[in-house]
Amino acid sequence: MVLRVSQERFALVDLPRAANTSPAVFGVASAALDLVADAPDGQEPARVLRARLDEVRREAYALADHPVPHECVPELLAVKTRAYDVLRAATTAAIVAGGGRSMALGSKAQRLAREGMFLLVQAQTAEARRTHLGALASG
Repeated sequence: MVLRVSQERFALVDLPRAANTSPAVFGVASAALDLVADAPDGQEPARVLRARLDEVRREAYALADHPVPHECVPELLAVKTRAYDVLRAATTAAIVAGGGRSMALGSKAQRLAREGMFLLVQAQTAEARRTHLGALASG
């Protein structure tokens, strides 16, 4: 059986789902921050970044539980963009903390950075890309 619905009706379900932040973003960022915390001089940067990560995770999950998700797509996209910012900072910090050895193909920091880059494009909609590019351009 195939269900046929209008684009408008499909968008009411699909747009908020695509605007949600993937839990994988939080997992990859957390794993990267574990590496940072284990590095010399990494405790404080890891603590600060983890606080940012926890804050954006709470916001993302609260919005994901919104009773009428299609009403908060702009907010979902804004939080998703902020989550990507923290992910980028966390994976970059893991690379920096690992130094030159982070460039080795077997480096966990490098793998997490590549996973983070994949998450930037996984299941992205045109609206999500526009929102993210706008946030990157504005600072």
